[in-house]
Amino acid sequence: MRRFTMMMGIVALAAIFAGCQGDDQSSSQAQLEEKRQELISSMEGTLEDIGDKLDRMGEKIADASSSGSEEMQQELQKQYDDLSDEQAKLEQQLDRARNASADEWQKMSSDVERSLKDLSSRVNRAWDDLTHD
Repeated sequence: MRRFTMMMGIVALAAIFAGCQGDDQSSSQAQLEEKRQELISSMEGTLEDIGDKLDRMGEKIADASSSGSEEMQQELQKQYDDLSDEQAKLEQQLDRARNASADEWQKMSSDVERSLKDLSSRVNRAWDDLTHD
């Protein structure tokens, strides 16, 4: 009888411990999902800013077409097209990241973030070059 009572106590403790681990795991997953959503939201905002700047660049390039050389116009247009293509690819990457599993997200989030920072930097340099000439 004593063994039975002791075994039941051990089983009960094991069940309680397992339940606590489940709560910790759920909490941890919820925190990871919250961080994921915050990062995605931040990335979306940055991508929107890039899109706005690219729109202004396109307008400025179109306005400058009558006053600049054709060679310069073609160079600016090529740069704009390349940056716009990169933005479209990054939007697709972000869409995949939004729908990724937790493991996939871990693998791809740093790549998306790095690509976003690179594109943002390139767009800012192009904008500065365009507006300071």
